[in-house]
Amino acid sequence: MNNTFSSLKHCPVNKMKLLLPSMLTCLGRSFFYRYRLDKISAVLMKFDIARKPAYESWSLILGLVSHRGFFIGRRVNYIYNRVRDIFPMLIVNLDGGFKMTDYTVHIMQLRGDNYDNGLKLGRSLQNQSILQAFGAATKPEIDAEQMKAIYNEFAPQLVAELEGLGEGLRLSFKKTAALLGGYDVPKIDAMGCSAMIAPAYYIRNYDFTPAFYDGYFTMAQSGQGLATAGYNLQAIGRHDGINEKGLAAGLHFVSFEGYRTGLSSWISVRMILESCATVEEAAYMLRHIPHAACYNFSLGDARGNSAVVEASPDEVVTRAGDEVLACVNHYEALAGKNRPSIEHSLRRKSYIESLGAQRLTHAEAFGLFKDRQSPLFYTDYDNLFGTLHTFSYSFQEERVMTSLAQGEVLDFSFREWAEGKDIPEVMMTGFID
Repeated sequence: MNNTFSSLKHCPVNKMKLLLPSMLTCLGRSFFYRYRLDKISAVLMKFDIARKPAYESWSLILGLVSHRGFFIGRRVNYIYNRVRDIFPMLIVNLDGGFKMTDYTVHIMQLRGDNYDNGLKLGRSLQNQSILQAFGAATKPEIDAEQMKAIYNEFAPQLVAELEGLGEGLRLSFKKTAALLGGYDVPKIDAMGCSAMIAPAYYIRNYDFTPAFYDGYFTMAQSGQGLATAGYNLQAIGRHDGINEKGLAAGLHFVSFEGYRTGLSSWISVRMILESCATVEEAAYMLRHIPHAACYNFSLGDARGNSAVVEASPDEVVTRAGDEVLACVNHYEALAGKNRPSIEHSLRRKSYIESLGAQRLTHAEAFGLFKDRQSPLFYTDYDNLFGTLHTFSYSFQEERVMTSLAQGEVLDFSFREWAEGKDIPEVMMTGFID
């Protein structure tokens, strides 16, 4: 058995991708329904984790299989516990599918300088499973000096934050830059997101998988950039958010057409929130940032302006908003760069645009986006398309309303927070059934 396992462990990954399903079919039915390791391995392979031989969960999966395809009881329990540790929100149903436990998002309120804010975030991230997920998805090394040069051009304060983050994690700057810098990030499967920008408010649903969800909502006021609030992505990036001037922004994946070494969209969102007061200023910055992939950026500001910026590695186009502007996961001006199938995105856009005639209030529109029965709420988490959070901002009231999937609403005045009044909440909870 040891010799057989050794040969399996060191065989090429592509061969293992072919062997693993047949190995798993050898399981006894009771173990099969309890553990569903075929499902777990499929999720891991979606993120190309299988290409990282050192990644612990993959080695553990290999370690379960003997030359006859049977499981050793001790190892069954060990892998189940380790996979659960690595992806703590995933547990396995007896009926053979995934069940999601409650999941949480930490609320951080940071008012130090960027280095100190990064230090606090790094200490909080220590031993968090998301670091293992990003470690599996990112390169071990990048050109940290080139990344730093881009940061210094658009948002130099983020270099200090990344340095503090590394100190908090006890990592070198080069390692921190590769792991969490948002530069030269390999392709990760598509995200789906839907946003509605009206003169009075901005609302966005973020749809992906909890396996790559940071689990942090950060309000930061460093004095070296504008005060901001938003959901973290790869630690210092943002899925979506707002700033003290009333600019709201979010990202929407389109395609990998023309993919190149450059900045990730979530770092771009952070940079414009830190630096820009209006849609016009944000669109200008997005025209000059070196983008790695094709994304839409949904923008709205306190002046009632809105726009969608179609940003690709070689061309950037801005589409000004109408009374109600929808932003989803396809281009209109740069349509040749879309994925082959955009029907899903087109349906969501049409539905959002139809809401304009209803003259919804901020609270009504937010309730519609977060409602599990809404056409904009998705539950296909196994295939990277499940709603994880709803984020919104009222330009008139300067108020944030946000919630996790099927969770309680966090509702607070960002103006009051920027004036120094902390909110009492420290955590949000969501539930995915």
